[in-house]
Amino acid sequence: MDFFNHNLVYGYGDGKFNPQDKVAPNTMWCSYGKVQRPVGSFREECVRTAEVIHWQAAMYGYEPVVLLSGGLDSEVVVKAFLESGRPFRTATFRFANGLNSHEVDYARFFLERHGLLERHEWYDMDIEEWCQSRLAHSLFTETQCSFFEMVPHMELMRHLYQRGGLPVLGNGEVLLLKQPDRSWRYVEYEYDLAWYRFERKFNIRGVMGFFQHTAEMMLAALQEPRYQELLAGKNRAANLLLPHSREVKYAIYRDHWPDLVRRKKFDGGEKVRHLFKPLDRKLTAQYAVPYTDIWTCDADKLQVSLQSSISP
Repeated sequence: MDFFNHNLVYGYGDGKFNPQDKVAPNTMWCSYGKVQRPVGSFREECVRTAEVIHWQAAMYGYEPVVLLSGGLDSEVVVKAFLESGRPFRTATFRFANGLNSHEVDYARFFLERHGLLERHEWYDMDIEEWCQSRLAHSLFTETQCSFFEMVPHMELMRHLYQRGGLPVLGNGEVLLLKQPDRSWRYVEYEYDLAWYRFERKFNIRGVMGFFQHTAEMMLAALQEPRYQELLAGKNRAANLLLPHSREVKYAIYRDHWPDLVRRKKFDGGEKVRHLFKPLDRKLTAQYAVPYTDIWTCDADKLQVSLQSSISP
């Protein structure tokens, strides 16, 4: 099957996209593509990425469906599609017994503000019952997943794909990790690639990482002044207080979309973690090696590699 993301490549040893071949910890490697044109601002590249995804989806008769979680990442993706003028839909989990009510509230408010409720699907799930199912456990182990909270998204993506939608995740951010010497390196977490593994294992076309879907998108993010300030060691507060660049990322979002509503930070698992954590321990015990590597590269060299054939 022809998969849509030709930017991110990862693997183990001499192979690509081969998690079954992993035999030891810390053996994951990653590489990225090369820009094909002059790069615009972060906001411009978000919109262009939405246009690319719409074009790719149309080639196969699909319509993009953004998984709207109630968080800022997915809201930025929706804003990019709105500004692109291309048709798309959205979808959000709605867990029984209000177990993600905070996410639902934020998503509904956002949809109402932008007049998108008529193009939205609420996907109802009894998460307490579903996460004990054989299907859920199979999805976890067959994708070498490490965090069960990622698995319901797989079920929703499969549901959308089977109904002619191309699932789009607000994932794949440019993330910088602070090192012991307070320098910053680009980081890729192996656990985060479980959605990519799901895509390939079950032959489901989708966009598993909007923010790394193209080399242009990644380079535009890295070139943002706030990231450049971090890399140059000029953000004293961040160098002292922040372990990673996520708070800076949210500031970048608001630089480009000042109407984004600030909210208490949720990660989506607060009310269901008591269900997920025991499953993490139980199911990962079946793996010969853990899929929890952390791969890093020099962020300055990555910027060069995105613009040339030099490997990061």
